Amino acid sequence: EDVRRVACVGAGVIGGGWAAHFLARGYDVTAWDPAPDAAVRLRRLIAAAWPALEQLGLADGASQDRLTVTATLEEAVAEAQFVQ
Repeated sequence: EDVRRVACVGAGVIGGGWAAHFLARGYDVTAWDPAPDAAVRLRRLIAAAWPALEQLGLADGASQDRLTVTATLEEAVAEAQFVQ
């Protein structure tokens, strides 16, 4: 089965880096982190990294808009073909 959606469990520096990488490669990404401000921090991290990722070359369809941050771990992994 082809991987279309990746789930990132944890959205700190390492998880956020993986989320940014997968988004730049054109995947749909769901992320979950127990920290109350995780969604805001993750979106800021990805926005800050995006110019460098653009310089490296984005895959067709790559977009920060393909990120979904979920309230539960179960939601994050429910439709993922790959979990990081």
